[in-house]
Amino acid sequence: MGYDNMTLMNFIKQHIDFKFHLVSWIALLVLLLIFPALAFLPQKYGYENGLIENLQMAVLFGIGYMCLFAKYNKRIFKFAALALLILIFREVNLGRTLFFPVEGEIGKFYSWRAINAQLGFPLGKCVHFTYGAYIAFVAILFIVKGIFKEGFELIKNTKLPFWNLIFMGISSFAEP
Repeated sequence: MGYDNMTLMNFIKQHIDFKFHLVSWIALLVLLLIFPALAFLPQKYGYENGLIENLQMAVLFGIGYMCLFAKYNKRIFKFAALALLILIFREVNLGRTLFFPVEGEIGKFYSWRAINAQLGFPLGKCVHFTYGAYIAFVAILFIVKGIFKEGFELIKNTKLPFWNLIFMGISSFAEP
């Protein structure tokens, strides 16, 4: 196999954690709740800025908070907080779904084209350019500051939680 003549089984034992931890129970609970939620929750809970979207934002902000105050591997977790902002901005469609809802409609928002026409200047292009520049900044920081090396070491020395990955993989196929 190559890596110090390590057999596949030794590689798996060294890099995959098969234990069922507390967080594994939480992941299992989420997996089990997805299917009844899809079947019984009203569709409006899945709308932009609805209950599920707001829960996702709360989770992202919670993870960002934990990253900012991590006790170990501080550089990589501060970088992770910067990268989480990319997901947070994307979750609210770069602010469009926060600031430009269609009045009297639930889950409807003006398009960037309509917003640009109302304002008289290309706000959408400015927002997308700024977002792209931020993504480029984070990517360049990742390379220039050598954070990728720390990330590789962290992954190399961390056992991946088998059950959590399995539950995440199964839940990613849940569809309404």
